Amino acid sequence: MHMRITFVLPHAGMSGGVRVVAEYARELKARGQRVVVVSEPEGRESLLVRAKRLFKTGSWRRRDKSSLGSHVEAARVEHHVVKGSGALNDSDFPDADVMVISWFGRAEAVRTVSERMGAKVYFLQHDDRSIVGTTFAKLHPRILQTWRFGWTMVAVSSWVADRVAREVPGARVKVAGNGVDRVVFAPRERCKRSGPLVLGIYFTTSPFKGCDVALEAYQIARGKFGERIQLVAMGLGERPGADLFPPEAEYVQSPSREKIGDFYAGCDLWLFTSREEGYGLPILEAMSCGTPVLATRTGAAEELCSGGGGVLVNVDDVDALVEQICQFERMSAMDWQRMSEAAMRTAAANDLISATDRFERELLDIVGSQQRMK
Repeated sequence: MHMRITFVLPHAGMSGGVRVVAEYARELKARGQRVVVVSEPEGRESLLVRAKRLFKTGSWRRRDKSSLGSHVEAARVEHHVVKGSGALNDSDFPDADVMVISWFGRAEAVRTVSERMGAKVYFLQHDDRSIVGTTFAKLHPRILQTWRFGWTMVAVSSWVADRVAREVPGARVKVAGNGVDRVVFAPRERCKRSGPLVLGIYFTTSPFKGCDVALEAYQIARGKFGERIQLVAMGLGERPGADLFPPEAEYVQSPSREKIGDFYAGCDLWLFTSREEGYGLPILEAMSCGTPVLATRTGAAEELCSGGGGVLVNVDDVDALVEQICQFERMSAMDWQRMSEAAMRTAAANDLISATDRFERELLDIVGSQQRMK
């Protein structure tokens, strides 16, 4: 069955959530679906968008436009930019079978758009309360209200679905996990090197990402093992100052799409220490490159690590992180390789093609249900 699908986004920039939508849009278009992305303009940012950036990057400031791109542009799908960031109406959208809305501000904006523009599906990539944080706690009731709009919701993980279920008993929430692009994050034969244990992280000052916990665990482990423990990090901004980031550690700013797989593969253990996370794509990306993961119990971590390619610890448990890092340092080459192979099997079962299959099936079910009701 062919569908007409509209994705509704805030500004279509380079965030992880936009990348997920752009990859789905690209894959669905390749399958013969008619796909359109509708987003708000970059130049007219609402408080909500700025709040989202603050809690993702630790800064209100938008990066220089010359350094920005668009995952949607790279996906080469039809893209319409509406005139403003407020309420939208039917004239802002093409006729469609289904409208997929990501981010609560966009859910508010399309609430009064008619069903002729598509059955509304709320694509939950996070609990948006975590993104706006406690500083913008006044937005939390608005976020909860969007969960009560009565739309079918598709969540990226059971963690998000459970959050919704606790707040809105009886809500229709389906789970369709994200997928990893195994061309970009290509699997490769791995073995544990005889040199230092190289820990990898994605560095950000955003509190819910928990980098402070990862860095504290690294410092303690390095105190025990010295240079046998090393740290490498990637991030969007310039190298952080010594007050935020260890001076002896390696830092790579915004590795290119072609190089990012090599970065993951250069690590022996990937640290994922988020306090709250909708999914946690770096877990899957690292696993796809054959790198075992040490993750906190949030987002999709429990599902992804259950196959043996990762180890779980509780959120904010520095002692447990240190203990596990020490165990990895002492781990035999054979045991490490088994974990690496298990990680790649998990990634293979959650590749982008399989994820698009799941997502497409959910949309087909929703469209079919709407048509049967007419």
